[in-house]
Amino acid sequence: MSGAMDPGIAVAVTLGGFVLAGIATLVKGTYAIATSEKKLGDRISEESKVIADRISKESRNTGENNAALRQKIVEVELHMRDFFVRRDEFKGAVDQINSSVNNIRTYIEGRDKSMEERFEKHRGDINAKLDKLLERKA
Repeated sequence: MSGAMDPGIAVAVTLGGFVLAGIATLVKGTYAIATSEKKLGDRISEESKVIADRISKESRNTGENNAALRQKIVEVELHMRDFFVRRDEFKGAVDQINSSVNNIRTYIEGRDKSMEERFEKHRGDINAKLDKLLERKA
């Protein structure tokens, strides 16, 4: 036998090497996909927890805001109940004030007429006294 290898065996060994390399590449690729799937699954799980925590936090904040709004609405309702008057009560108060203003107007007009009458009654006397004063100074 010579030192040269039979070409059929060389082809078989080469093909066998290619097949083994292909199988090794497939195994390595499968392993890489499996580990990347696990890493991706772990990352998705972590992000899901973060998102769930954020949602929970926002839900609590929203609940607190809604509770505060409900409390403020109750306070406003109580304030309105205690400090604002009903329409009928307001109309009655306005009518009473208008009546009082009319009574005062009538009283003042009566006093004004009374003062005019007294002034007219004494006008002659007042004019005479003014004339005497003006004559003295002149």
